[in-house]
Amino acid sequence: MIQIYPNTHIWPCNALRFHVVFDRTMDTDRALRHVRLERMRSDGNFESVTGALVDLADGLWSPDQTVMTTLFHPARVKTGLAANEQYGRTIEPGARYRIAIDPGLEDANGVPIGHVVEHDFTGSAAHNQGLAHLSTKQNAKAECVVRFDHPLDYLSACTHVRLVDRAGRTIPSVRRVEGSAIRLRPVQPSRVADVEIDPRLEDPCGNRLAGPFESATPAESAFPV
Repeated sequence: MIQIYPNTHIWPCNALRFHVVFDRTMDTDRALRHVRLERMRSDGNFESVTGALVDLADGLWSPDQTVMTTLFHPARVKTGLAANEQYGRTIEPGARYRIAIDPGLEDANGVPIGHVVEHDFTGSAAHNQGLAHLSTKQNAKAECVVRFDHPLDYLSACTHVRLVDRAGRTIPSVRRVEGSAIRLRPVQPSRVADVEIDPRLEDPCGNRLAGPFESATPAESAFPV
C-alpha cells in the first residue's frame, strides 16, 4: 500500500511539503521524476504544474527508504519573494489538484509499483496559526489517540509524539496519522504512563506547538499530556 500525507482533502496554499509512505524499501534513484502535482483545468482534465516541486534528483528519504518527503518550491510558498510575486503560490485557494505517482517508480528490487497512485485535494487559504493540542484519550483497543486542532505533518508526528513509561523511557509503538490525530499503540502490552509531545511538532505548513512558522522557536524540552 502507498499512502500520501497529508491524507486530508483540503491543503492550505502555504503547505511546505508532503510525504509518500511505501510498504516496502524503494529505489531512491531519480525517484522524484515519477511524482507530479497536477491542477484541474476548466474542462475537468488535469495538467502538470511546472516548477511546483523542489528538483532533488533522488528526493528526500527516511533511512529505511520507505518515506519520501517532497518539498513545494519555497520561493513560491513564502510571500514577498520574486517567484511568489510573479507566479503566485503553487496551490491556490479553491483550485482542485492531485498528487500523481507514475507506475514506473521502482522498489529496491527493481520491481515497478505497477499502478498510478493519486491523491486529490482542494487548495484553501493560508494557515498561519500554531498547533493546539485538543485531547488525549485511550480507547478500547489500547490505543492512545492524540488530537490537535488541524492536520499534522506525517514525519513530524511520528517523530515528536511518543508513549513513555513512568521512568520517561520511550515505549515502542505503532503510529498511525489520521489528519489532525495520531494513534499510538504499544508493540508489546505495556502500562503507559504518559503521552509526550515535543513542542517542535509541526503541521504541513511548518507551524508548531511553539508558534506559527514565521515566528516559531523550539522549546527546551518536551512536555507530557
